[in-house]
Amino acid sequence: MTFHPLKEILTARRLSQLADAGSLKRGREYYDDDRVMGVSDLPLGFTATVVGSEPYRVKILLSKCEIAHQCTCPVGSDFCKHCVAATLAWLNPKSDKAPGEDPLVAIQAWLDSRPKEALVELLFDHAMSDAVLYERLSMKAARARAPKDAAGLKKLITQATTTRGFVDYQHSGAFADGILEALEAVEETIPADANTVIDLCEHALKRVKNAIGNVDDSNGELGTVLERIEAIHLAACNLAKPDPIKLAGRLFDLEVNGEYGEFDNTLDTYATLLGKEGSAEFQRLVRQKWAEREPHSRYGRLRGMVVDIAQRENNFDSLVEIYTREFTDYEALVRLCRQYGKHPEALEWARKGVAAHKDDYRGDRHRMLAEELAYAGRQDEAAETVWQVYARAPSIDAFLALQKFAPPDDWQSWRDKAVGHVRKHLAGNLHPLDSAKHRSLLVEIYLYEKNLDAAFAESDAGACTKSILQRLADEGAKTKPLEAAHIYIDKLVPLVLQYASNDAYRKATKMLLAAARLLKPLGRQEEFTKLLNEIRTRQKPRRNLIKLLDQTKWP
Repeated sequence: MTFHPLKEILTARRLSQLADAGSLKRGREYYDDDRVMGVSDLPLGFTATVVGSEPYRVKILLSKCEIAHQCTCPVGSDFCKHCVAATLAWLNPKSDKAPGEDPLVAIQAWLDSRPKEALVELLFDHAMSDAVLYERLSMKAARARAPKDAAGLKKLITQATTTRGFVDYQHSGAFADGILEALEAVEETIPADANTVIDLCEHALKRVKNAIGNVDDSNGELGTVLERIEAIHLAACNLAKPDPIKLAGRLFDLEVNGEYGEFDNTLDTYATLLGKEGSAEFQRLVRQKWAEREPHSRYGRLRGMVVDIAQRENNFDSLVEIYTREFTDYEALVRLCRQYGKHPEALEWARKGVAAHKDDYRGDRHRMLAEELAYAGRQDEAAETVWQVYARAPSIDAFLALQKFAPPDDWQSWRDKAVGHVRKHLAGNLHPLDSAKHRSLLVEIYLYEKNLDAAFAESDAGACTKSILQRLADEGAKTKPLEAAHIYIDKLVPLVLQYASNDAYRKATKMLLAAARLLKPLGRQEEFTKLLNEIRTRQKPRRNLIKLLDQTKWP
């Protein structure tokens, strides 16, 4: 089998996580009915056509270690039944299909046999009833007849980027393709007039940014368009070699006004073209704008640019000024002082950060202060600092931070204090959700301490969250199968069946199956069978659940 990077990630198990139960079921039916055709590999994915109420085009790609998917059906961004069917066909190609049986192969052979006039008529008729095809052909025709001079290409870009109302998900791909078609015409002009291409790219950038608010760009196709504009702009600059000072001014405007990450880090991207002179001018413009202290629509962008310059110069004082202007970024200041080995200053900024955000108990600033206190050898103060977080909002992260900073000899007393604090809350008149949250924390602490007996005992004492119960059952399955099975049966299944949905029924059945597998080696099949019959009787009105239980092969 030929290696394909997507097959390392897009497994049958991953497919079951991407799609809901309904889409999985219908997708499998489409695959079994041979509704998938034209499956073609791409370097990082594949495409296919799935015949539903009409043919839908599916594309699935590996993008930054994540699975990106597109389908031309109306479902939108969900991993639909067509995506499921296409994936199954790609993962499990049917070897019993005769060569040439694929309808797309037959269609291509038939098209090859038709005269040009008949194909033109067929395509024209289809375009009259298909808005997406009409848009694609319209842009190709516009490109073909547009003059190749600056005015003609500018008009072509304007036409391609005009939205004429809101562009929905189904038509956004064709809209982006139309812009790319226009950009291709612009790119072809680089050898003849690179300076004009630079202007056209900047015109296209403004037009696309203005259009983004009127487009459902769920698939990020306009991001690809922006990247293409940047690439063409750089290629044209490399050929035209504009004056470094003027180029610095243009790049400064492009970067400081960037809204979607475009033209980021131009000092590095255009370093060769800018040279020392242009780079100095770019930095001067950044400092000048920063010194004006006037409100700027892209303040965050400008701040990032001036930080980048100060870091390049290794200028500690400038960075302090930046992080204390407008608002004080205490965390950035602590990290900066650490970077320069100025730990007394880091401790002072950390103290100020905690004092300035007394009601913020997410813990980040307190942990930062605790780290500096620990570095200064003040371990007791460090533990007391993170205790403030735990006392206000107990969590496993706060518990682990307390263990990290407490003096080793005193950890047991701190640990008992932490557990006692949660038990004190549980003894009060808590809302049921808060009670489950606190009891779950105790179970989580016991699991961390590898004390399964205490963890199961705590779960028996009251309600816990579903995620903690699932973890308890999973971790206890090997050494305490009976207790784990009863977590599934007595706690998890009732929690899941609070909801009447096929997904809930599927989860409940899966949990019951896990319990059955744990009970079988213990010789408790009869006990489980009796329980299962009770569930069938009690849940009889839920026909889809009963159907799932009947279809399951129980141990």
